[in-house]
Amino acid sequence: MEKKYLAQIIATDNEGLQMISAYSSGASVKVSDIKLLVCTHGERGSGFWDEVDMAFIELQKFYGFELTIERFGESAENQAAFLNELADKEDIGYTAMCSTVLRPEIGDAVRRLSVRIPTVTYNT
Repeated sequence: MEKKYLAQIIATDNEGLQMISAYSSGASVKVSDIKLLVCTHGERGSGFWDEVDMAFIELQKFYGFELTIERFGESAENQAAFLNELADKEDIGYTAMCSTVLRPEIGDAVRRLSVRIPTVTYNT
């Protein structure tokens, strides 16, 4: 399988995100071609996670990329199963992903996907 990006980069803190920004500042990707998947363990109606989602939605409105947000609550099994199903597909359907990693099985699934698409983990 031919990679469509240069390297796997996983950020786990603000320094990591700054590093990704620095290295990707010269990237030649059209923002409108980005299909971003955001996966969280936040519950619907949670003030904190609602604000996180709204930040991604505001970014999507401003830049015009495609955005999908999936929330799994405290069900690490469901989040890991969803991510593993994506990793098993030939066409993932996304060009980048941000995901929380609540448990090791989610981390394993995220690693499988990060080999194929640029991935950022947060709130781990």
